[in-house]
Amino acid sequence: MADKIHLIDDEGTPFLKIGRKEWRSLPLVVGDGANQSAGTLSAALTNYPYLADRLSSATWVGARRWDLLFQGGVLVRLPEEQTAEKLGQLSAMHARDNILDAGPMRIDMRMDHMLAISTDPTQFRPKPRPKRPKAQTIATAS
Repeated sequence: MADKIHLIDDEGTPFLKIGRKEWRSLPLVVGDGANQSAGTLSAALTNYPYLADRLSSATWVGARRWDLLFQGGVLVRLPEEQTAEKLGQLSAMHARDNILDAGPMRIDMRMDHMLAISTDPTQFRPKPRPKRPKAQTIATAS
């Protein structure tokens, strides 16, 4: 189902192929196995309706954790565990500091005792992969 957009049910089963414009109010869930894990994320977000309403996309990273992109360009990197707790912290930060309205930034919540925030837009662009050397055939005389 790569490069196709489907609606998924509560258990992550795709049931209807759609165009992105048709359902733009729903968050896009991306990544191998993301559909099977989306229910857990959705359940955690029910306690934080403001976050759920502002969620643009959720990327399932390495089949173990989520990166959440919110309207306004805030990217939040969640840890493998404690998703609900970290969403609670994010909600509290927003209630206190309006962090989701502060413009594009990256918030890394993967560490237990530290929060990293970057507002440098160059940090949001993917780094180019180093080029691999071309395969070479080595002929030897026998």
